[in-house]
Amino acid sequence: MIPVMLGVLLIVFVIYTNVFIKRQMVVKPIVSLCCGLVFIALIVQEIFGLFSISKLSSSLFGAIIEQPLWILTLALLVAGIYLLNYRFLKVHSYPEEIDRTSKRKQVAVQSLGFMSRFGQIGELIGLELKLILRHKRTKSILYLSPIFLLYGFPFYPNPAYNDKIMWLIFVGIFITGFTMLSYGQFIVAWEGKFFDGILTREGSLLDYFRAKYYMLVSFCMVSYVLTTPYVFFGWRILWTQTACFLFNIGIGAIIMLWFAQYNRKRIELSRGSAFNWQGTGASQFIVMLPVLILPMLIAAIFNWIGLSDWGLGALAITGITGVFCHKWMIQGICHIFAQTKYAQAEGFRSN
Repeated sequence: MIPVMLGVLLIVFVIYTNVFIKRQMVVKPIVSLCCGLVFIALIVQEIFGLFSISKLSSSLFGAIIEQPLWILTLALLVAGIYLLNYRFLKVHSYPEEIDRTSKRKQVAVQSLGFMSRFGQIGELIGLELKLILRHKRTKSILYLSPIFLLYGFPFYPNPAYNDKIMWLIFVGIFITGFTMLSYGQFIVAWEGKFFDGILTREGSLLDYFRAKYYMLVSFCMVSYVLTTPYVFFGWRILWTQTACFLFNIGIGAIIMLWFAQYNRKRIELSRGSAFNWQGTGASQFIVMLPVLILPMLIAAIFNWIGLSDWGLGALAITGITGVFCHKWMIQGICHIFAQTKYAQAEGFRSN
């Protein structure tokens, strides 16, 4: 009976804690950042044996099972996190508070007008940023991205993966390209609700897709810069991540734009993001496979002949070539889009 009660209380505590942190992301992002830093510090200490969370939790749960009265402490923690959520909702449920929050968001979004100074492409990027900042489904991707930047900790410090170059490449592609993959698979579908307006809007299709390409590249650049501290685990890790980053911006972003032509499911931006699979199907997950598998195949060829470092070089050169040739590849995408745009518009209308 005690283990069952312990499990239920832990589940409730984790759910309420997750809800509280998620709400703090909107009101006080610094709180979420602090929680993330604490989480990183605990992982690092666990890896280097400075402080073991697993041993602490084992001792605590063992003490609770031996002395059931300790379960009251966990019940008090559940009550405490419940009261924190209740207080948060009570404070932020007044209409005037909602109005003040809306005005702050409006000012923040309007401040992106400086992007128009960079011409048609800059204006389109500014519109894309406004779309991201105004809707929960797009903002949730930005909130989740910092969490997945920590994906390298289970692999990079582990000596068992030092010689498994393909695993390291998979991790590098995933870390430096998670935001690109998550946002890019819906890069056109985000605008599905007003896609007919896009078809009639003045402007070059080439500029439209180049703006989206630069957005995906920017996501990869931010992820790469934030994960450079992984060099602490060795220079080869940094070299691997650099090669993966170059592949993502040169080839991965183009692949995402190319597959975007064939997405017929409109995304409802007004709906919440939690457990919302509207507009998502198996095809969205299949889109990510070429970006994840192709660099591993390139590395596998060189690894098979005993030149694993040359495989990383080939990966980097492939990405750099894609960067220099991106304009011509985007022109090909525009040509395909001109042939499929009406079928895509019909699919967005029927959803």
